[in-house]
Amino acid sequence: MNSERTLFIKHLGLLGLTNVVNTLIGIMLIPIFTKGRPLEDYGTWVQINVSLTLIPGLTCLGLPYTLVRYIAGEKDKSKTREAVYSIFFVVLAVNAVLAPLFAYLIIKYFGNNELRLVPIFAILLFIQAISAVGWNYLRALQKIRKYSILMILQNLLTGAGVGYAIVNGYGIYGALLALFAVRFLMLVILLYEIVSDLGVYMPRFTYMKEFLRFGLPTIPGNLSAWIVSSSDRYLIGYYLGVKYVGYYNPAYSLGSLLNFIIGPLGFLLPATLSKLYEEGKTDEVRLYLGYILKYYLIIAIPAVFGLSILAKPILTIFSTQEIAEKSYLVVPFVALGILFWGLYTLFVQIIVLLKQTENIGKIWMFSAFLNFVGNIILIPKLGIIGAAITTLISYVTSFWYIWRISCQLWSSNLFENLKISILKVLFATAVMSAVCICCSLTLELETSLFQIFFTGSMGLLSYVTMLFLLRVLTRQDIEIVKRYFR
Repeated sequence: MNSERTLFIKHLGLLGLTNVVNTLIGIMLIPIFTKGRPLEDYGTWVQINVSLTLIPGLTCLGLPYTLVRYIAGEKDKSKTREAVYSIFFVVLAVNAVLAPLFAYLIIKYFGNNELRLVPIFAILLFIQAISAVGWNYLRALQKIRKYSILMILQNLLTGAGVGYAIVNGYGIYGALLALFAVRFLMLVILLYEIVSDLGVYMPRFTYMKEFLRFGLPTIPGNLSAWIVSSSDRYLIGYYLGVKYVGYYNPAYSLGSLLNFIIGPLGFLLPATLSKLYEEGKTDEVRLYLGYILKYYLIIAIPAVFGLSILAKPILTIFSTQEIAEKSYLVVPFVALGILFWGLYTLFVQIIVLLKQTENIGKIWMFSAFLNFVGNIILIPKLGIIGAAITTLISYVTSFWYIWRISCQLWSSNLFENLKISILKVLFATAVMSAVCICCSLTLELETSLFQIFFTGSMGLLSYVTMLFLLRVLTRQDIEIVKRYFR
């Protein structure tokens, strides 16, 4: 079992690195887009990237994720070949029709009506949809190393290409051309991976009815989750204009940094825990979830406070003074919301293990409704801060419901054994926050990246010291980490 845990940690580290690179590329592009250039261009860029996540989630009919469920562990290569190529051709056909329509509607109503962008955006949507089949193929076969390398390469090339286009005056259209070149290259690589494994094949669509029966019901849940996480950008653009999307997104990105931990956990935990549960190793499942919950809170709680305290100077350096002044108060609400999203990601694993997934769809549909209505009410009144508040309320609501249901279905409450540890973490975080505030009052943080680094380092040092003094982290914890990485 130690070897399985070691493999899990290594995969977690690879995916964590992938998310870090993706986050850093996004942060690096903010000053390139915003300093001395029309903020509307950055707002349009954000809307397009949000749409590249949303639209394929609808037009792919839930089929790419179906691969993860149906071909993971499949020994019969002929069934794998039939499944992959059936899904590939259906996704290709549907998106060839729908991608241009969605591209036109999004650019016209949410993308500053720059209709010259419609053709390139339609092609990007089409490529994104087909690529989803390839990415999920790698995921289903647990080719995590290859998945991570390709994703990091994609992010690095995107940062370089888009940055070059903007800096050299090619504008938003040039940025989209660079994005197209990178995504097309990745699509070719992913298709080569499939063909080299399975050969060229014309499917008979034998299992398509079963695949659609599994995939289609996931669309409402995916749409609801997207409404909670991303629809605020659309509604801000609608009510306040695309310029305010440019104000909002840098702060939202900063507050969402915790996703570099949450993403890998959500990617790996379902397969790992399901295997243990099916083998009857429920104690091992509890051990996994207990340790992960503890370490997640040790990282997430101080991260929320640290990001909130340093939000304004960080935004000033990585964007503009104007953006920082208008959006730094967004960060605390978003960061706290993402903390609860991470807790949801852990507790929902219990629901998945017990096959009570109908509760997940209901929770997300309610949260999506709450988020959508809240944004319609609060954005016109409170501006982008209203969107941040609604995001926090939605994530807290989702977590609270999933936690209540998991406690009813599971024989133990994961929080029960961590109450004292959580109080100690909160106290250590308070000490860290006091150190950061003292440093921020002493130093002119707005003028120096080094000063931000110094303040963050002093806060981190004080926090880790308090964790050891309060015995939140013990020698046993260190030995466990060492054993996993051997």
